[in-house]
Amino acid sequence: MPKLSPERKEFLHGVFTTALEGGIGYWSQASKYRWSQGDEAQTEDLDGFIAVVHPLNDDESGYVKKGLTVNRAVIQRGLRLIGDRAEKCTVRDDIYRNIVAADRSNGEQGDMDAECADCIVQAGLFGEIIYG
Repeated sequence: MPKLSPERKEFLHGVFTTALEGGIGYWSQASKYRWSQGDEAQTEDLDGFIAVVHPLNDDESGYVKKGLTVNRAVIQRGLRLIGDRAEKCTVRDDIYRNIVAADRSNGEQGDMDAECADCIVQAGLFGEIIYG
């Protein structure tokens, strides 16, 4: 696996925090969320960020007890599947364009908002867009 540049790591971390802090809360609940190194300055943990999320049950009776891990690998998989236009990861054209532009430029282009980050996490976790 090729070494990631600092800009790439920062971009992937940004997608992660955008998803956890604004994108996936309507379909999941986090039981673990580590985005920083925990020091007083709250330095971003660009290598070890992680969350454990619990999706809603299909019958909406509550959240699934067994959590799913969201980390850098999940973000990278989601970006790849959406960028490749995988059959079950098809998103609206405006979301697709923003994700691809942001992915290719490490966030310098495109508009990586909560909706885009949500789609990336869903694709990375489930291999498809399930919610929303």
